[in-house]
Amino acid sequence: MSHQPHTSDTRILDARTLEADFPALRPWLSPGIRVLDVGCGTGAITVGIARRVGPSGHVVGIDREDEQIARAMGRTEDTSWLHFAVGDVLDLPFVAEFDVVAIARTLQWIAQDELSAALSRLSRALAPGGRLVALDYNHTGHRWTPRPPPELPGFVERFSAWRRAHAWHSDVLSVCPSLCAGAGMIDVSLDEADHVIRRGDDGFAATSCLWSRVIEKLGARMAAEGFLSDAERDNALAVSSRWCDEQLLEQTMAARVMMATRQTE
Repeated sequence: MSHQPHTSDTRILDARTLEADFPALRPWLSPGIRVLDVGCGTGAITVGIARRVGPSGHVVGIDREDEQIARAMGRTEDTSWLHFAVGDVLDLPFVAEFDVVAIARTLQWIAQDELSAALSRLSRALAPGGRLVALDYNHTGHRWTPRPPPELPGFVERFSAWRRAHAWHSDVLSVCPSLCAGAGMIDVSLDEADHVIRRGDDGFAATSCLWSRVIEKLGARMAAEGFLSDAERDNALAVSSRWCDEQLLEQTMAARVMMATRQTE
């Protein structure tokens, strides 16, 4: 078993919104439904979910990091139907409690030999006929315009090697549909859900620096595990940050969305 060996960057998590960062979930949200948000981080997207289901609904956000949940709990004022708790996708205790289970950018950190167990836990949390909506990156397809300096794709290559060493799939949702039947789910669909941000768009500054945040946060862990040196990490951070600030016009974070329904029998 290989769990995500780092604390997520709150600057990235706090900048996310339901509308910009999980739009595929919105059509499945309606007043009065019960929603579980797995891997909720600091709760930025979860708050958007709670607003859409309203006080007649019920929303629970789960994250494995105590620090993130503590931060998320600060968002619950005036939303008594929104709750947060520490938990892990592999240990979800819920049974047939939710109409929708959402999970975004979390399965990418589950080792490949535990994906079936994770999907079974997500399925079990759904009421019969309930809907799973999963979003995750396809790390093989990220793109930039214009072409970035070699330090950035060079870091991404080492990032991918680090992920492979921990048995984390670089395009995790591409392998999940074949596992859904065993988890008790049907009507599975898989679609592209790339997140494209262009200079001049709202949120460009926050989103365009994502890879700089990754180099800064995960690069330290990668260096500690021997996947690059501290000097290489520092250089990649400096060069990539400057390029994103001054030259980046468009960034595509390649992603997929998978939907599935809990069997009724």
